[in-house]
Amino acid sequence: MGNRYGNDIAGSVQSGNREIPGYGKNDYGDSGYLKKNISNLPDILNQQNETDISELSFSKYEKDLVSIDFDIFKLKKNYADALCRQISLTGEKYGNPKISTVFIGGGTPTVLRPYDISKITDTVYRFFDVPKDIEFTIEANPETVDLENLSEYREMGINRISLGMQSACDTELKNISRIHTFKSVQEAVINARKAGFDNLNLDIMYALPGQTAESFKVTLDKVISLSPEHISVYGLQLEEGTPLFNNRKKFIFPDEDEENALNALAISVLSENGYRRYEISNYSKPGFECKHNLNYWTLGEYFGFGPASHSFIDGKRYSIKKDIFDFCSSTDFFNVIKTEEELTDEGKTEEYIMLSLRLCRGLSADILRSMTGNAEEYLKRADPYIKEGFMEMKDGYLRFTPKGFNVSNTVLSKIIYG
Repeated sequence: MGNRYGNDIAGSVQSGNREIPGYGKNDYGDSGYLKKNISNLPDILNQQNETDISELSFSKYEKDLVSIDFDIFKLKKNYADALCRQISLTGEKYGNPKISTVFIGGGTPTVLRPYDISKITDTVYRFFDVPKDIEFTIEANPETVDLENLSEYREMGINRISLGMQSACDTELKNISRIHTFKSVQEAVINARKAGFDNLNLDIMYALPGQTAESFKVTLDKVISLSPEHISVYGLQLEEGTPLFNNRKKFIFPDEDEENALNALAISVLSENGYRRYEISNYSKPGFECKHNLNYWTLGEYFGFGPASHSFIDGKRYSIKKDIFDFCSSTDFFNVIKTEEELTDEGKTEEYIMLSLRLCRGLSADILRSMTGNAEEYLKRADPYIKEGFMEMKDGYLRFTPKGFNVSNTVLSKIIYG
């Protein structure tokens, strides 16, 4: 088995600010199931309110918890133990396969005790073949980390951290119910560097309520001043049923043209400061592209752990039921699979088109031709968008232009479905 599975241990994002089951921000949505993590940490484990733009939020469990003798600390321990059981069973089933990245995320995994996170990382090292140069990421809210726990994460072998900065303007953070301030972001970055992290991502957002071009420029300038190796830039999407959606009339949001202008501002400012855009929502200094996400965008395989997580192994997709109580009580995780789908050749081709066109380098025409006899038909469908300046064909790669990314969802639908 070895390298067949040599890319990712993963799970799906269902909390925090990435929760759209789609293909990336702008027209795509956000990160959706593409941003997979080893542990999908529901907000039910998080006593802080981070649910305004969350799909799997504490409020959805509230009624169920009324009649339950609820011990949040016991649940966190049980959740970590269940993850370790699932990881060990999976590793054994697939013969301790080699992996190349791990991503602990899905909201705010740092609300777990370092001891519990250590149990999870130890289980990964025990039941998977982990190379010395692995990219090992943990997501965190700036308010949940300090020098002590960051140092412990580093000692566990975690070598990359992703902090949800979102904005440098405290008023904007308050509007989306974030519990941190920009000062806490600064402190978290300083402590991460002291702890030995030399690969740092900061997430920022545009199209926030009350945000202007001037305030977003402040955010861009301040995120650059922190000198992270990687910056993710996501547009806010209102999801029906969330608190922010329900309270949307209280705020003024940028319109579509303003959103596009904010995104263009990000592209310009970040590129001028040494951050290369390599994907629709991601920028990095040379050599610091996120290997974990690149695996998804190139149709790589991955294991997912935790409730609502997804896996893609041997050409089949699996998803786990999202009920955390069922997950924690399970002893055979292969019995809590919600869905199982085997990708057809046509399905793989469509996914290759959809995922590879997230990347600025685009889609390889040669790879497409090796996958399907209909390659020329797909490529022909792109001709009108090449003429209109939304796409280009260069060096054998079909790709979106910067303005094309703004309408990518519509264009992708036409290319794939005609």
